Amino acid sequence: MRLREKENRKPPSIPTASMGDVAFLIIIFFITSTVFSKDRGLKLILPEKSTVVAKIKKENILTIKINAIGEVMVDKEIFTDLKMIRSRVEDGLANNDSLVISIKTHPEARYERMIQVLDQVRLAGAKRISLVPIKTGG
Repeated sequence: MRLREKENRKPPSIPTASMGDVAFLIIIFFITSTVFSKDRGLKLILPEKSTVVAKIKKENILTIKINAIGEVMVDKEIFTDLKMIRSRVEDGLANNDSLVISIKTHPEARYERMIQVLDQVRLAGAKRISLVPIKTGG
């Protein structure tokens, strides 16, 4: 028993007339709701370019060296714990108000290590910091 005879039925279709409008609205939504993050860099106040070279006495300089494998030396003493660098800088600043911290980094040292040392020096309260690359033979 047949309930209904099949007539020439059209297959179902999806209306695509407004597909472009919907896609455009979705693009507008994502453009307006997206928040772009700003890259943060190092907040360093660089001095103005000058031809005058400042002369600093050796007793007013605390030199921190970072070698190619990432070892940190303060006045020829190797520090494995970076927090000890902070206490060493704090002691130096307590004894000498005009102390300049010179961070000398080997060109092959990891950038991350230099930033870690710089962070510890800043946490110690140092205001006068010099970043110097170690010159290699060549």
